[in-house]
Amino acid sequence: GRKALHVVSAWSARNRLCLGQVACAEKSNEITAIPKLLRVLALEGALVTIDAMGCQKEIARTILGRKADYLLAVKGNQERLHDDIRAYAVAALEAGYEGIDHTFHETSGKGHGRIEYRCCRVFPDLSGIRDRADWPGLACIVEVTTDRTIGGKGSSETRYYISSRLLSARQALEASRGHWGV
Repeated sequence: GRKALHVVSAWSARNRLCLGQVACAEKSNEITAIPKLLRVLALEGALVTIDAMGCQKEIARTILGRKADYLLAVKGNQERLHDDIRAYAVAALEAGYEGIDHTFHETSGKGHGRIEYRCCRVFPDLSGIRDRADWPGLACIVEVTTDRTIGGKGSSETRYYISSRLLSARQALEASRGHWGV
């Protein structure tokens, strides 16, 4: 008759080690547990990646206050931000990236029964982000596209991020992939 314990974990992708965990309070979620976990970790100099649930201005402030940087996934829970990033990325694509300040990195590989191609673009121009001043330390926006073929069937996914560290496309792609290393 007991409910499952919902836990937020801090994972070091580089060291492949769980650094800490905080249980979510009953009738709560990750948004309240993440800041508690961030406050007990030694984060100075780290790049903290969090999925879209943690894409919150106060969480960004907490990370910066711990002398670290963030790479936060952006989805529909930050609809206006998501729309602005997507519109910027689409306009850049339509312009053939001509005159658009950005870095680019791509990788491909085979494994676990699938073929994957990944490309990442990092844009330091924040002029298209209407609420950019509300996001503390915002330095760049990131677009990651993944094309997968599994058993002859293809799929494509594009994800967006914001970061307080001006990352190269290679760094952003490695960090976004490392996030799922747990």
